[in-house]
Amino acid sequence: MELLLLGPVEARAGGSALPLGPRKQKLVLAALALQVNRVVPVGRLVELAWSGEPPRTAEHAVRVFVGPAPWAGAPPRGRRRPCRGSCH
Repeated sequence: MELLLLGPVEARAGGSALPLGPRKQKLVLAALALQVNRVVPVGRLVELAWSGEPPRTAEHAVRVFVGPAPWAGAPPRGRRRPCRGSCH
């Protein structure tokens, strides 16, 4: 995988562009890429992604952004059927 950080944040694998998601998700990916092999606290990623007062759900959003994601090597998910009745 090739990650392009100068200019628009992009990822490529085998010459094909990978979907990176919305702007904040790209920002979190770029922040992690710049801290390769280092632990980056979720709180720091929240600070970088939201200027000023982050929403109450910011930490959860960051956790959703980083995995599983197509650029994280997660296996693709099949189509989901809507849940009817009791779903576990």
